[in-house]
Amino acid sequence: MYLDDGWGMEHDFDSCNDLANKMKQDLKSSGFFVNKDKSIWQPTKNLIWLGFVWDLNTHTLEIPSEKIQRFKNDINSLHSVSPTARQLAKITGKIIAFMPSLGNICRIMSRNMLMLISTSRYWDEQILLTPNAISEINFWHNNCELLPSKHFFSNNFLPDKIVYTDASSFAAAGYTVETFKKVVHKMWTYEEKQKSLYL
Repeated sequence: MYLDDGWGMEHDFDSCNDLANKMKQDLKSSGFFVNKDKSIWQPTKNLIWLGFVWDLNTHTLEIPSEKIQRFKNDINSLHSVSPTARQLAKITGKIIAFMPSLGNICRIMSRNMLMLISTSRYWDEQILLTPNAISEINFWHNNCELLPSKHFFSNNFLPDKIVYTDASSFAAAGYTVETFKKVVHKMWTYEEKQKSLYL
């Protein structure tokens, strides 16, 4: 039996260290051999897992610099304007693999290359790059290190309460969503109405 890799999280260093020791002991007690070269038992906020850098300080999923450099080398190897479908597929495959970190820009900025690959009859057929495909290749070569990484925890927090209000020159009203008992309404006094007229 083979157990694939995984990782655990806790709210502080000591709890995380306790969890790691318990997991290590459980694996040993169950008769499993732990790969010491690939295992990280000390709590960390930054690790490479599944080909990405998981940074818990910034909550981002980043592409390792070595992977970026290999990708740029692959682009540089496209010396001619007529690469094979296989060579172009190698580039687009890596771009699509960047999606967990970079998001939808990977699909948007590889469409023309993918269309050229899909029209080829066999893998070693040479493809004449269109201006749009060349533009995509140049985009990735020039910008792959500059694109922002995705956050794996959402920055969008739901509000505690949603309040709707409205006012006229005669009255005002409002209510809080899902708490209809908290409805507020008020008729303006003569003095308040006068203030409304001069705004």
